[in-house]
Amino acid sequence: MIERQTIDRTIYTQLNDNWVEETLSKMSLEEKAGQMVFPNVNGIYMSDDSPEYERLKFLVKEKHVGGLIFFTSDLYEQVILTNKMQSIAKFPLLISADYEHGITMRIDGATPFPNVMALGAVDDEQLTYEMAKVIAKEAKAIGVHHNYAPVADVNNNPFNPIINTRSFGENPELVARHSTVFIKGLQENGMIATSKHFPGHGNTEIDSHLDLPVIKSNLDELHQIELYPFKEHIQAGVMSIMVGHLAVPSIEGDSGIPASLSKKIIKELLQNQLGFNGLIVTDALNMHGITNFYSTADATIEAIKAGNDCILFPDNPIESIDAIINAVKSGIISEERINQSVRKILITKKAVGLDKNRFVDVNEISSIVGIKPHLELAKIISRKSITLLKNENNLIPLQTANKKFAHIIIADSRNDNDGEFFRRTLKSKIPSITFTRILLNSGESDYNFALESCSNSDVIIVSIYSKVRSYQGTLGINEKQKEFVRKILKLNRPVVLISHGNPYVLGEFPNVTAYINNYGDTKFSEIATAEALFGEIDIEGKSPVSIPNANIKVGDGIKIKKKVSNQ
Repeated sequence: MIERQTIDRTIYTQLNDNWVEETLSKMSLEEKAGQMVFPNVNGIYMSDDSPEYERLKFLVKEKHVGGLIFFTSDLYEQVILTNKMQSIAKFPLLISADYEHGITMRIDGATPFPNVMALGAVDDEQLTYEMAKVIAKEAKAIGVHHNYAPVADVNNNPFNPIINTRSFGENPELVARHSTVFIKGLQENGMIATSKHFPGHGNTEIDSHLDLPVIKSNLDELHQIELYPFKEHIQAGVMSIMVGHLAVPSIEGDSGIPASLSKKIIKELLQNQLGFNGLIVTDALNMHGITNFYSTADATIEAIKAGNDCILFPDNPIESIDAIINAVKSGIISEERINQSVRKILITKKAVGLDKNRFVDVNEISSIVGIKPHLELAKIISRKSITLLKNENNLIPLQTANKKFAHIIIADSRNDNDGEFFRRTLKSKIPSITFTRILLNSGESDYNFALESCSNSDVIIVSIYSKVRSYQGTLGINEKQKEFVRKILKLNRPVVLISHGNPYVLGEFPNVTAYINNYGDTKFSEIATAEALFGEIDIEGKSPVSIPNANIKVGDGIKIKKKVSNQ
């Protein structure tokens, strides 16, 4: 059985470990260089002679990469691939992933926790801890040791296109409290936590996947807001920190050097001033915030010179590794500097038990991942997070007797499945409800049909699906969709607006009758939203963000007790 394993957070002050030193002493320069690079992989089926399998096999067996970062995967395929790669690796691989709100962020079938902004809406530290604990257990069960979470960014810019519901909220104290508890939940249950995106990605309107965002805060603001959670995390013993691709003029002036490649930000601020001695990870080096300005080789060398230990997801891992080798041979970087990082990487591997066992027991997975106690926790958090911010004429809970309902889904995508689970859930409660889905590519006939069904209804439920997506650069529905919502409001019918994601939607339509945030469209968040609509659960969430143009402040939320059953 997988048992609870608290990781000793002081390991980075004790780098003279016997296993580490013995392993390091046997490594060639080429092997050390490989240990610092962590390429990407999708855990999907691949034959042994497929190009992708051959790529991975070469990187692991010949280039000796330090580990792999998994993205979208199938659960068992990821585990099988992990075991195969571990079996051919000369040194155990440190397996990592972005599991900010659980392994369902990348894999279907595990426990569907809501986005972490929902935790900010619940504001119960024990539930935050328990969620992180389950994430650690489920991730370890599938062989993932290093979680690139929690997000420590303070989302104090409502126009941020990439953080949004990935943040606990806009209040630095709330973000710090819950992200610190999240770190403890991971690390006290055997998983490496990563605080990101240092020094703070919340106050920006640019996605660093597309370009280099600029953090305009002055030094005082930076310390009071952006850096506040990171300082708390360092005090609490977070084991790794990811540095973002962010320009910070208050530290770097007009140099344009991103934080991820900046000595001033990593060595001077993070290590020397804030006293962080753990593992330092770059954000993905394939992001355009880097690739628009640097080659893979140059970015790799600058990242190491700045103080990073792990080079994450470079466009070309082979070029990255070769650049490290050549930099040492030419005297640009000393081999002792490489040794410093490799020691930290090896002690991290030992901390998660990779010195003793590198393989996943496939037979244990189904007794840990997605089990009933974990699902029950996800249900509780999802229910407690539902936030009612407007409720004119006590429209919520809905009264269905002798009333016609229309349900309109408006999504910032072209995906016919967006909102489908919620549509079916509503249909089960109001069989006669009419329905239309308005997507980015919907035609005039869709708009006309939707408006007609609203005209013929007594109550209109508008579900807006607006999600954070990498490389999208914007967040929200388009202008034509917004104008359509305004047309619905002009019908003077009671309108319930539900945001299944971006919590700032109300600012666009402050005249709706009722407004609900559920912070995302995971299964239990959608079920909880339907339950809240009909008075089947208590509504008790508090907004973790203020909403411009809607007079909503942090902490606002209308509380309603569930209807008492007559049975």
